[in-house]
Amino acid sequence: MTKFSDWPVRYKELLTLGNFNSNIGVVCHWTIKDSIVGGLDKKTFAAVGQLYSCDLGISSIIRNVLAHPYLDTLVLCGNEGIIEETKSSKALLNLINNGVDENHFIVGSGQARIEKEIPIENIALFRSRIKVVNLIGESNPKKIQMSINEKFRDNPQKYETIVFPEPQKTENLELPSERAVFVVRRNKVAECWIDILKNIMAFGKIKGSQYGEMQKELIDLITVVEAEDMNNVYLPEYLSLTKKQIIDYIPTIISAKKMEGAKYTYGQRLRAYGEIDQVQGIIDLIAETPYSRRATALTWNVEIDSASDSPPCLDLFQVLVQGNKLSLTVYIRSNDMFLAWPENAFGILALQNLIVKEVNVKNPKLNLENGPIVTISASAHIYDRNWEAAQKILKENPKLQRVWDPRGNFVIDVSGGLINIYNTADPVNLRWQGKSAQDLLDQMIFYVSQIPHAAYLGSELMRAEFALKNNSKYIQDHDGTNSNSL
Repeated sequence: MTKFSDWPVRYKELLTLGNFNSNIGVVCHWTIKDSIVGGLDKKTFAAVGQLYSCDLGISSIIRNVLAHPYLDTLVLCGNEGIIEETKSSKALLNLINNGVDENHFIVGSGQARIEKEIPIENIALFRSRIKVVNLIGESNPKKIQMSINEKFRDNPQKYETIVFPEPQKTENLELPSERAVFVVRRNKVAECWIDILKNIMAFGKIKGSQYGEMQKELIDLITVVEAEDMNNVYLPEYLSLTKKQIIDYIPTIISAKKMEGAKYTYGQRLRAYGEIDQVQGIIDLIAETPYSRRATALTWNVEIDSASDSPPCLDLFQVLVQGNKLSLTVYIRSNDMFLAWPENAFGILALQNLIVKEVNVKNPKLNLENGPIVTISASAHIYDRNWEAAQKILKENPKLQRVWDPRGNFVIDVSGGLINIYNTADPVNLRWQGKSAQDLLDQMIFYVSQIPHAAYLGSELMRAEFALKNNSKYIQDHDGTNSNSL
């Protein structure tokens, strides 16, 4: 392999290539490489590229380095992602310092995993060969070029090149579905996450991404978390999220404190937008006028983010109060539902807790309680590097209980030559009669919100119709208080 026609072996179209005979590679992380590469001398580097993911991205670096005859130095620069799972330089440094375990997971980097097609002995070879210049947080091309010049060699050492087989792709079907708006509703974050995975893996449309990875995407996935207790969060093993990770993440949402290595946090945008503390503004507004529809906060800064390499994903927060329940809705323009959404949800819950507590301090008469949190994920996606793991979780996870229908329960009986059905929440106004299951379903299906509940009622009404036609006794399988859990 002696020329660019054969190299790089991964993401050639996404890299800026310079001098094939250079020993230097430049990794910009989440900073757009074009903002850096224009100020660099192309004669001094082999390639410049970004590093977004902690597994596929680092696996690709290993492949490209070991397939190149001279590359042995990486200059790490640019800015990191905001959340822990997007801090790819940390994972890369952990790989170089700690290696991988027997299952190819990077030691010290959670679920970050090197492709199994790269043998562990070759990962060790990469670690011994590569030298790192750590300029994380630096985006000034002049300073980066100075470091490149220090490490550039006119006659670099030549290495044997190694190319590995590509992972075998599993077939992923695109099942027919609505084009937009999917709804998940559960009590707990972890339960919602299972339904999120089911929806995306079944109905997500396969498309590319600006990061060179394929994704399965749903448009406008609305997720409602009804009753998560932040004092006793539900963290089943399949979620792969610890209390410490949640505790570490929460300040990035609720605090204006600057986080080391982060260009900004959501907390800074929410609590120090210029000189405005938007969260305090919401607290003051709701305490005085709980019926307000203006309790909103933005993280998107038009002047900065339209051309930013790492614009915020959680863009709009809105608080609404009904009765004494405070709900918090968050619009998320782009949402990695496999890695980022669970942390996002717990951070939003923590923000809701803070607002409820502070409003009650300012106006105790309101006696507010937590209502649901709602996330509207405009692009709800899972990258192809996580498809296999998502399918494994769905296969191994026990079936969840069916969801309670917030529109109420129904009681069915057969009497007076008719099938009678009423909603226990309002048996006077929500009552219907008829002689066929189809007739009754046409009348009352609008008052059912959950598919399993509708399927149950359809089955019971068919049994009731059979009993009516055959003059036999009908007894509803379950009473009204339990019918919606079937």
